[in-house]
Amino acid sequence: MTFSITARCPLTGELGIAVSTAIPAVGAINPFASARVGAIATQGWSNPHLGTDGLSLLAQGLSAAEVLERLLNADADKERRQLSIVDGHGGAARRSVDIGTSLSVNSYGTCLATPPGKSLGG
Repeated sequence: MTFSITARCPLTGELGIAVSTAIPAVGAINPFASARVGAIATQGWSNPHLGTDGLSLLAQGLSAAEVLERLLNADADKERRQLSIVDGHGGAARRSVDIGTSLSVNSYGTCLATPPGKSLGG
């Protein structure tokens, strides 16, 4: 299982990502961040392009919620994706998926303390 979380400090604007997993070299496919722009964690059936494309969209001024929607609308395998996004202004968006059942939940706000979830499929 993989657990990840993205966050932004409201006092300093600093961004961060934490990842816990048994998968070697997860740092190459899960965490993406750019100072003052945002942070993105992609997991489940990770697609690193969601991180790089998402940061590009955030850099263009889109909110975390807008980026999540754009990334999912363009992704043929969105039923397998779990994402956590925080933008440089503190907006947050998250998609959690139970890969075993394809049940998904999208959440939006300014303070989403719950990480995007874990890969529950075998």
